[in-house]
Amino acid sequence: MELPEIRAVMTQFLDTSDLAAAALVCKSWNASFNPPLYSAIQWYNHPKKPSKEGVSANADHVRELYFYTEISEFPLQACTRIEVLQIGYWQKDPNIWRQLSTFVRRNPMIKSVSAIDHDNHSSIDFMEAVSSCSGLREVHIDIRPLHRPYLETILNNANRLEALSIIAETSCPIESLEMWPCFPWLKKLRLEIKSYIPVPLQLNIIRRSPELTTLTWRIDKIDSYPASDISELFKTHCPFIEHLNLQGEAISDEALSRIFDNCRRVTSFHVLESRFGELAFRSLIRHFSYLQELDLRYCGRANSKMVHQILISCPSLVSFAGVRLRAEDFMGIVKDESTGEEKMMDSQPQDWVCTNLEFLTISICGLEGKPQEWQQLILEQLARLKKLTFLSIGPNTLSFQDSRDGVVLRLESGLDILSSLKRLTIFCLDGLWQEMDECDVRWMMKSWPELKRVEGKLHHDKPRRLELEKILKKKDIDLVVYFDSDDDDPDDSDYSGGSGNDEEDEEEEDNGGKNNEGENSSETENNEEENSEEVDDDDDNDNDGDDDDDDDDDDDEEDDDDDDEEEEEEMEE
Repeated sequence: MELPEIRAVMTQFLDTSDLAAAALVCKSWNASFNPPLYSAIQWYNHPKKPSKEGVSANADHVRELYFYTEISEFPLQACTRIEVLQIGYWQKDPNIWRQLSTFVRRNPMIKSVSAIDHDNHSSIDFMEAVSSCSGLREVHIDIRPLHRPYLETILNNANRLEALSIIAETSCPIESLEMWPCFPWLKKLRLEIKSYIPVPLQLNIIRRSPELTTLTWRIDKIDSYPASDISELFKTHCPFIEHLNLQGEAISDEALSRIFDNCRRVTSFHVLESRFGELAFRSLIRHFSYLQELDLRYCGRANSKMVHQILISCPSLVSFAGVRLRAEDFMGIVKDESTGEEKMMDSQPQDWVCTNLEFLTISICGLEGKPQEWQQLILEQLARLKKLTFLSIGPNTLSFQDSRDGVVLRLESGLDILSSLKRLTIFCLDGLWQEMDECDVRWMMKSWPELKRVEGKLHHDKPRRLELEKILKKKDIDLVVYFDSDDDDPDDSDYSGGSGNDEEDEEEEDNGGKNNEGENSSETENNEEENSEEVDDDDDNDNDGDDDDDDDDDDDEEDDDDDDEEEEEEMEE
């Protein structure tokens, strides 16, 4: 323990509080544990944020800086060795952006910059300051509006970048890319550009990036969508794509099918809100053996049979966000066309092979009025997924009434089958009508030791629900209820959450669905999102208030916090 090398290894496994405690042991320990304690500073409105004096005294150790609130109190002049800078808060004061420009110039070792600016207060000076950093490798910008000089400055830097993200609304577009023949080092590219930059021009930016491995691209204009050009893109210009995120209704089922056919080996597909259907699904099958991430949420043509086929055919899946999984498809029940009778194709349902799953969101339905054995068989398959950290099983539909057509979370109905999910940190049952008891809640806390957050109503009766929520809060487990109406009369809660028609229900889910908060922990893909989520979770704790307060008091508090919550949502996006 006295060797600095051993202590250096230990720092990788300690959280902030442990590092702080270790740094106080003695001088030699302070020398080992103090630098990592201050290596990454998150500056936001929270009692536990580091002090201004502490940051100033340890400024030489600060390498990563994340702003989630006004920065007027931060000692900018003290830090000169920053490598990662994230401005995750909408800085409304032009003077702040001028200070940030000066700050960037005093930190020439900056490698990665992320910034949000929705009023163009940052001006071109900030981007020029960023350009002066010789080691710059990543730029992530959310600019509205994005003027031509700003965009040109970004593209001037793109020939040395490894990652570029542009989320913007443009006002003065560029007309051609002749000044930028190639972006040779670019491996990660994200384009979400609205208005005046035509899709073909965005396509040319992608074509000039032959080393791309990750592409996120949102296309909303159906009339300007060059389907044939895009489908050939991955075969001819970007052969090394492994992570593909194509969003927007402009992307047809046929186009997705051709894209999947032309991709060599893609391990991550996100086709959120697209027209993914039978053609695309058949082309996706050849990627099943190595597919690690798949997001089909709000794809109106995706169906329950596809979800079931994915669960029994993709052994490498780590993250899966699907649509509905109907109990009939899970059980393998088919209807005899000649007699109209239903029968099972196999004596037992097929096992799910995706035992590496860490993130799963599917709407399990079709259980109402069915034998209890059906639910237990489904729970047995969920129990096989021992690496799960996030699980959502509720209906992804916007409704003020909870659905009875789903998993019943009671010990007497088989809840204890899920005792193997020891790593579960977030559990979402939002939209499901439940009647949990104290023993069920205490079982969850005991059996899922890592549980930090529960989303949804534990009980349809509000007074009873508040009693159960107190039990969780004593263990610092967050409770989030998205639609908490006073009209919780169980007699009015017979809504089943579906029309009985799988295709109609899934189309409704596509058009009216809501995002689970776990997707923020899902799209699990970059440090920015993780840091944003940590702040949002803290803010959720602050804003939840005391559940024993009157409803009127709660409403007043929510009204007071509306503006802050809107800004946090923009930051999170």
